[in-house]
Amino acid sequence: MGRQPQGTRKQYECICQTCGERFLVPDPGQQRSRRYCSIACYAASRWRSQENLRNQKMYELRSAGQTLGDIAKQYGVSKERVRQICNQEARRLERQSSMVDRLVPLA
Repeated sequence: MGRQPQGTRKQYECICQTCGERFLVPDPGQQRSRRYCSIACYAASRWRSQENLRNQKMYELRSAGQTLGDIAKQYGVSKERVRQICNQEARRLERQSSMVDRLVPLA
């Protein structure tokens, strides 16, 4: 009857929470629930979760006014590494906020 030819079904856009890449899913239910573009991104996010918590805490401490030396001593890393982590977290937060701005609302 009124069957659509294969490959012409509507696709719904999602954005991977790990790598930020856009990917398509076949139905709106998956659009709301899919957070990762692949198993690799899902696994990477789980593997890095403990490290991310540490990095976020370092960033929060630095934002609160603690010195690089104090944070470095607390976590057993160099001051330079704390600076790198804080810059990385700032870029990550900026990228996340820009991704939210680009999302298309569901109708």
